[in-house]
Amino acid sequence: MTDFAEDIAQLIRFLGITPTHFVGSSLGAQIGLYLAREDPRIIRTLSAMDPPHLSEPSAQAYMARVEQEFPANENRLESEHSGQRPGHVRSVLLRNFMLDREEMPKDQAEAVELAGSIACPTLIVGGDNDPTFPARRALELWERIPDSELLLLPRAGHFPHRTMPSVFSEVLLDFLYRRS
Repeated sequence: MTDFAEDIAQLIRFLGITPTHFVGSSLGAQIGLYLAREDPRIIRTLSAMDPPHLSEPSAQAYMARVEQEFPANENRLESEHSGQRPGHVRSVLLRNFMLDREEMPKDQAEAVELAGSIACPTLIVGGDNDPTFPARRALELWERIPDSELLLLPRAGHFPHRTMPSVFSEVLLDFLYRRS
């Protein structure tokens, strides 16, 4: 994750858009939390949707289910990444599934605990039915980040911005307008 975060930080600097409004979902939200903690000068506001808390037992079960269901989505993912060599998606995702299950990176496991050092305005969005980012973790994150707001969407899973796009978009735009 630190490599992803450094790549994104370099891109933000290269584009000259510091400080920026960072909006991330899942791993992207983890990266945003990391950047807001470790390189706060480049993040103006952070909107974090469902940053996985992979040390959760429910997250581990979810990852096992995703790994089992992956073959059903493999053709779609391969076509979305057609510029890569055949089998690229399978090799990368299956490797990542194994790493997430077996080698929990410390910074990912402690993301909620370390969030108290985040100083930028932060919007935390979660679904109340997300096994990788349970509602109690969303509440903990909201309680730890001093200048944060929380939106828990009912009956939403891991990607609430996909299941309730109009509600999510309205809340996100309102947050960005008020915090710009």
